[in-house]
Amino acid sequence: MIQYIDLRIEIGERIGQNRFTVRMSSEAVGEAHGEFVLPFSTLEIGRVLGMVDARLGRTGGILRQGSIERQRLVAFGQGLFEALLASPEIRACYEQARGMIQAYENRGLRLRLVVRDPLLRVLPWEFLHDGETFLTISNRTPLVRYVELHPGQQCRPLAIQPPLRILVAIATPSDQPALDGESERRRIEGALARIGNRVEVSFLGLHPDQPLTYQLLHHTLSEAYAAGRPFHILHFIGHGQYVPQGNGLGAGYLILENEAGWSEPYSGEKLGNLLRDHPSVRLAVINACEGARAESDNPFADVATALVRSGVPAVVAMQFSISDRAAGILSGEFYFHLALGYSVDAALAEARKTLYALIPDSVEFGAPVLFMRAPEGRIFDLPAMAEQPARPRPTRIEPRPARFQGRRLWPVLFLALVCVVGWAWVVKGGLPLTAWWKSTMPTVTGTSALLTGPPLPLATTSAPFSPTPEPTATPGPTVVPPTATPTRTPRPTATPTRTPRPTATPTRTPRPSPTASPVVATPTATASPTARAGGGPVRQPTATATPWTLATLRGWILFLSDRAGGEAVFAMKADGTEVIRLPDRSLYDQAAAAERVHPNGLWRLVVRNHEGNFEVWRMGEGEDLQLTSNGAADYDPAWSPEGWLIAFVSGRFGSDDIFVMDANGQNDYRLTYYDGYDKHPTWSPDGRRIAFWSDRQEGRRQIWVINLDGTKAANLSNSPYNDWDPVWVK
Repeated sequence: MIQYIDLRIEIGERIGQNRFTVRMSSEAVGEAHGEFVLPFSTLEIGRVLGMVDARLGRTGGILRQGSIERQRLVAFGQGLFEALLASPEIRACYEQARGMIQAYENRGLRLRLVVRDPLLRVLPWEFLHDGETFLTISNRTPLVRYVELHPGQQCRPLAIQPPLRILVAIATPSDQPALDGESERRRIEGALARIGNRVEVSFLGLHPDQPLTYQLLHHTLSEAYAAGRPFHILHFIGHGQYVPQGNGLGAGYLILENEAGWSEPYSGEKLGNLLRDHPSVRLAVINACEGARAESDNPFADVATALVRSGVPAVVAMQFSISDRAAGILSGEFYFHLALGYSVDAALAEARKTLYALIPDSVEFGAPVLFMRAPEGRIFDLPAMAEQPARPRPTRIEPRPARFQGRRLWPVLFLALVCVVGWAWVVKGGLPLTAWWKSTMPTVTGTSALLTGPPLPLATTSAPFSPTPEPTATPGPTVVPPTATPTRTPRPTATPTRTPRPTATPTRTPRPSPTASPVVATPTATASPTARAGGGPVRQPTATATPWTLATLRGWILFLSDRAGGEAVFAMKADGTEVIRLPDRSLYDQAAAAERVHPNGLWRLVVRNHEGNFEVWRMGEGEDLQLTSNGAADYDPAWSPEGWLIAFVSGRFGSDDIFVMDANGQNDYRLTYYDGYDKHPTWSPDGRRIAFWSDRQEGRRQIWVINLDGTKAANLSNSPYNDWDPVWVK
């Protein structure tokens, strides 16, 4: 295995405008001090982050060689690298450390990054580029976001004997964008197939009647520990979010489920409290959007860092969404090398390198961020494959001399005779052993689908079943259910009304048909019990009145409509279902006003009449900036959730269409192409789609949605009424 020299890079206090102290130290080469000057403005950083996050999402992580986007990313990585080594002492220290590892075949340089300033913590340091290549795609120069330990706190490798046990928890709340859990399961199993018996993987949350609740996760970890087969890795697949709370505060959440299958957010602190009491879980992998994201004012509020601070030695979280193919490659290569005994940072470097090679021009290798507090990067003490006892193999029987053959032949003949007599007795009408045998077998209840369909995720039944014969092909990872998970009651057919939470989704209300009256938000009565298959009513939560707020409506689309006979405010879910009517315009006006205020609170978008034309301006801190300038009207501007892009309406091509531009007015492009009206754009909370109203369907104003690359335009409202001016609540 590679032996690493730790090179600590600490960017410390701010000493001026975009100037910071930097200290580089290593036991092998000593210590050097210098100055780090951020080579990019806040706006330039926002452009790069916006390009990586939004534009990679619509190109599958591919930035072709020579493209402007790729050139920007390489220039960004080079700029950071050169700024780090700008001081002569710092560069000499780095070059000396690099020279030491180049003289040996099994030496590497671990870049242990410690960043003090909040602004610098959000930079994608994983794209550091030394002028020849990205540093993180080599196992010689892995990058770690190091989380310092408290004095006296140690993190030693956990000695285990294979298999390495992985618990994959998949959360698919019914009120969140759908996830294909079965595809995720097949992808992970296929990726781990090469590791064989060194890995054992279990799945939670795949069955629709088994929501991934906090209690289910807690019980699964506890039961595995009590059975003497604790889990070593927790791999979460699902949704995450970062919720700003004002004054620079906020918190990161992973979205689990409640008993009814609805979203149930849990902070990194709460999940860290759970894992703190399971020290065998040495690694958490979070494949959830915004899992590694944090605002610059409070970066340690995100889930990944919260888990590390709670005691988990290492956490891998995605700072950008990645494609399914990239996620499969990363998981397979990472776990493969981890099971071979590689340190966690070396294993992740190997995964990045393979992803970079298998998907040409992909930059998704920079999505995973490694947060770690293990000083040597070793979280497991696994025996090498050569040290692991080999499985017993069938012994080849050599033919014996002829003088022994007669003595050994009579047991074979006797056994054959017994088999023939037994077959004749049972099949030809002798003692009815078949009926007797069947009478002794326990009865298996349920439908045949439970036996012939895909394996139940983790819920167990009281009836035993025959094990599936082991395939003769190369053994893949052992898939086992965690021990003794109680059978869950099927979900009630009547959707319960839930008590609102700050980040939860409002009560589901049926969408009105074209002839039905609009649904008015009123207190909902308690749902009546629904009979279940096994008898007895299903216990329903107590319903309460729903006070609508922007927090409870997050992810919904507010819009104006004449469905009630005059202009009124309605809300619908992001897929166009469950339309409700709001009592007044107050929430709509608040959400619409927020569309023009930058997330930093310092800038706002306005429309001015400039030389007879409407143009979009950016007002606020610094000099006012005119963003558009052409011979047609530009209006209806809206900031993207991260503040790096602006959507607006322009009539520059003879019709009103949706356009997108950078925060400084550059790199604008046309998003919609229709010879009518496409107006009032609003961004989805993840910044990947834009909703707007258009009259392209039979002349009626309807709410439409489109991807950021101009694909998959769809009518969301699809009603016989006029619906216009949408606002996506973020």
